Amino acid sequence: LSQYENQMNAMAQTSMETTDYHVMNGAEEQQAGTRAPGLLAYRSSQGRAVVAASLLIPFGCVLVFVAIAFSNDKYALDSMMEITTLTRVALICHGLYFVQLPLMFELFIESLPLPCIPQRYKFGGIPARPDNLYWMMSCLSAELFFVGAAIYLLMAT
Repeated sequence: LSQYENQMNAMAQTSMETTDYHVMNGAEEQQAGTRAPGLLAYRSSQGRAVVAASLLIPFGCVLVFVAIAFSNDKYALDSMMEITTLTRVALICHGLYFVQLPLMFELFIESLPLPCIPQRYKFGGIPARPDNLYWMMSCLSAELFFVGAAIYLLMAT
């Protein structure tokens, strides 16, 4: 492995063990000869441009679907849809799965996905020094899963 890969592996292992994250500043990056680990959008302006361009894909797809729905009566947004038994079962299963997630995000975030599984299979974790953004994103995730559960269960009725 290259020096960069070795350093990244060591940093990832350390991050997993301590759940404390450190983003290198410019001087540390030059000394280490690497870019700071983290999300691509926060590494450089070029990374931010790549992420912004990739966001055009889902937004573009939604705009195309809405344009098709407005231009073709067959796919009109106000048309009735038949809910088959299989569709109803799928909606209920998704709704029940999503119903549990707000409670898990709000009350048991340190034990996701399930409290009874070994630590090595758990994902995420609370950082050693969580900030307001961490808690805001956790609460927002819980709210979005609640809204998703409500929509799935309402569509199944």
